[in-house]
Amino acid sequence: MSTGQGDATAKLCVPADDALCACRPSWHDLGLETQCFNSNGIGACVETRSCDADGLSACNAPEATTCSDDSECITNATCTNGACRCVVGYAGSTCQLCATGYQDKDRDGTCLPSCAITVCVQGVCADGGGTAICTCNEGHIGAACDTCDAPNYTDPDGDGLCVIRGDVLLGAAPGTVARVAKVYRFVMSATQEGFMPGDAFVYSLTTAPTTMTIDAVTGETAWTPSPSEQTWDEDPTLSTTFHLTIRATAPDGQYAEHNRNSLYLAKAHANGTVDAESLCAPIFGIGAPGSFVADRPTSAQSVGVTSVTVDGGALIVSIGERVIRLTL
Repeated sequence: MSTGQGDATAKLCVPADDALCACRPSWHDLGLETQCFNSNGIGACVETRSCDADGLSACNAPEATTCSDDSECITNATCTNGACRCVVGYAGSTCQLCATGYQDKDRDGTCLPSCAITVCVQGVCADGGGTAICTCNEGHIGAACDTCDAPNYTDPDGDGLCVIRGDVLLGAAPGTVARVAKVYRFVMSATQEGFMPGDAFVYSLTTAPTTMTIDAVTGETAWTPSPSEQTWDEDPTLSTTFHLTIRATAPDGQYAEHNRNSLYLAKAHANGTVDAESLCAPIFGIGAPGSFVADRPTSAQSVGVTSVTVDGGALIVSIGERVIRLTL
């Protein structure tokens, strides 16, 4: 309220519901003035009124007519289709109030959305500081807490609840004896809780024979041993031993490794034939059914093998009275 004395103003309590204050003699002496408005369906026009000898003067604000631009409208109103209308968030005959769902809790004169209309999908809303802010639950981000904090959190079932990715689990490579010029092939498969459609593991060989390969996307592993990869000592029953480590890495950086400490390449002669004992010893060394689960023996006899014969594509192993047929 203006005091009429330079730039001085006074803050006074006013009646609720836009009721009018009756003038006091001192107000007339001070020359106090106040704003008044004339509102209709088009808009509201503003004017001043003052206290005179007969009380509060009449409001001489003109009747609102059509507008051509925003400069013809009061504060917090714009010219829309020829009429001054309150902008979003404001209400009242003079756009002096916050509309339903909006608030001015910091009393800066600006009406902003309240928590009543602010959506926090996975979080809690607070607007006590004048601005509605969502504090997100763990694993959720975004203004509305509606996005997973990738790559560590995902929403695998699409229910809007983000969960942390679990540990990576990687299957084992099959235990076998490889042979020169024969393809040794298998597929590694990893899993992880929270894995999303479109996610992919990256497969790699950490430790492996030189000529072994792995498909980084599918996990398909292949090895066709070459003669140069055969090494053995003076014991004719020994085959070449390799160490194999395969890794699967998830999108969040977690990984799992499969380690096989005894991958055997059977001894082969220059003519391509394979020593039966060099096949038998590694098979028992890696824990085949009916065998010792221990370090690879140095000969077939060390595991009680009484005879070894080759029948076409099979290896016939006799251990005492028991006969085991192994397909090569």
